[in-house]
Amino acid sequence: MPRQRKPRKTTQAVNVESLVALASGLPRPELDELIAALLALRDALDDEAATPDELEPMPPRSRKSKAGASPRIEWKIINGCGPYPYLRYKSGGIHHSLYLKNLKRK
Repeated sequence: MPRQRKPRKTTQAVNVESLVALASGLPRPELDELIAALLALRDALDDEAATPDELEPMPPRSRKSKAGASPRIEWKIINGCGPYPYLRYKSGGIHHSLYLKNLKRK
């Protein structure tokens, strides 16, 4: 008997309202972390749009996040595959790295 495939998960439409509704249930420290990550993402996307070629070394940034480290998007090659985008930022003295699954290279 052939193996049955698992049904694919249906993806829910993501919009600002649904994100705010989900965020409203977070405890205060996690909400603060989400806000820091979103601000870092906005700054990193602005910087990446201003950079003509992502593969060249990036000059030091003048803009810094609230925590003092400049957020950036780093494209990594992992086991010969990729590049995969990661958001790198510092918040509360801690370095964070978040995988940006749906970000496409321009």
